[in-house]
Amino acid sequence: MTIAERNRIEEESLKITLRNWQNSWAKGLSFHYWDERTEPFGDEYAVQANPDGSEDLVVMSSDDHQAYFHVVERLCEKGKGKYFSSLRRADNLVM
Repeated sequence: MTIAERNRIEEESLKITLRNWQNSWAKGLSFHYWDERTEPFGDEYAVQANPDGSEDLVVMSSDDHQAYFHVVERLCEKGKGKYFSSLRRADNLVM
């Protein structure tokens, strides 16, 4: 695979990811991811990216049928989240 092919694939993947985030947020759904802010806490902690652009640190638990996310603390206020900001900067890729 050439560098140009790899770059094209990465760009297409980014477009798909951004579309998925937009679609989730349009439906009022949050999504979860891990980054350097969750590392000190362990694998059961994640960042929850909310439709309003805010982010929360959440801890995950589950029973036999469902996963639960409990907010531990607010990481970013409305419109200031890491991926919300990324989506706004890259919006021209998705349209």
